[in-house]
Amino acid sequence: IMSCTQCGLCAPACPVGIDFKDLCIESRRFLHKSGFLPDAHYDYWLSDMHHANGPDAALQLPTTETCKYVFFPGCQMGASDPDYVKRSYRWLDETFPNEAALLLSCCGAPADWAGNKEAHKQVIDEINAVWHVWKKPAFILPCPTCGEMFAKHLPQIQTISLWEVLSAHYPPAGHSKETVSIFDPCSSKYDEKAQQSIRTLVDKAGYTIEELPAAGKDARCCGYGGLVYTTNAELTEIIAQNNRALGGKEYITYCTNCRDSFAIHNKPSRHILDVLFFSAQERDLRKPPNLGQRRQNRVILKRHLQEEFLGFAPEEIKADWEEITLIISDEMQQQLNRLLILEETIQQIVFFAESTQNKVCHAHDGSYTAHLMQGMLTFWARYKPNDDGTYALLNAYAHRMNIKENETHAER
Repeated sequence: IMSCTQCGLCAPACPVGIDFKDLCIESRRFLHKSGFLPDAHYDYWLSDMHHANGPDAALQLPTTETCKYVFFPGCQMGASDPDYVKRSYRWLDETFPNEAALLLSCCGAPADWAGNKEAHKQVIDEINAVWHVWKKPAFILPCPTCGEMFAKHLPQIQTISLWEVLSAHYPPAGHSKETVSIFDPCSSKYDEKAQQSIRTLVDKAGYTIEELPAAGKDARCCGYGGLVYTTNAELTEIIAQNNRALGGKEYITYCTNCRDSFAIHNKPSRHILDVLFFSAQERDLRKPPNLGQRRQNRVILKRHLQEEFLGFAPEEIKADWEEITLIISDEMQQQLNRLLILEETIQQIVFFAESTQNKVCHAHDGSYTAHLMQGMLTFWARYKPNDDGTYALLNAYAHRMNIKENETHAER
């Protein structure tokens, strides 16, 4: 149930028509409602969704009281690279002057995949409310997963893929003689217009296309779908390696999660926006950002858009824990990414430990171990203070546990 990527390949293959995609989601909903679903498995993803929909990252950017289009890039495009959203919206604003608004938020897919109907409904209701405020415009969607979510949960909203709009209005982008393969995201498998639009754009860029054996209606998941990483990391790795072996040419995709997954596994790949809006030198095997950088990218995106289109950005207010400077090795950063632990969580642990002295000293090397509960998980860090006021992170991990502490000891 919890290892389903929601790719949708089961239903057409099943001889008796069982749709495991819907079955697994309904099972997760039932288990969540009954209190038997290990919700801690989805804690990071829901926290990330709340960040995308929260005051640091969410943004409504109207150009007029009403608008004809709303550009809805979803939560991961700006997290992967703010320029993806900025350059796309600039192009839309130039192509449709005073007709295109912008809404930065999440479509609610993490809550849906986690079986949390309450959290999912809240996101859907908020999008629906904004749609009514802007007098029911069409939504322009670059993210295939957003497209699938809108079709299923917001069918009243007319949607069109960004790729359809670009293929109709974007001029030829270059004269490359290279051969590439297009990796269709699993959530696009029944969106033939988007698939054809991508191929039109790649052709306009001068590339020759060598189709993969898993394309179109046979499109596979990159491993992100269904949030299976926290329940079956081994399966996610198998999926990534199988996708990497599908073809020997560079991949062009139109899902930032797919592109970042390939980049992590050193598969030459680019997002279609890399082809259209960036030079080859700008986008030569760009490494994906780490978890903290993804959230910071959303914050940067909002601020840059406010400055560019509204002429101002609110004053940035830092929390006390943000003054903690960590020294993190590349190996330790990889561990944080693998365990889905944010650098800001480590900063908060160290700040709490140093300000309350609620920490354990390792006498042999002068390092400390401390913990802090965030959401449904307790996070642990072993760190060592440096003479210059920084802190070297030596280890970090998390447990599904709730430590009931003595209040007097916690205060001390």
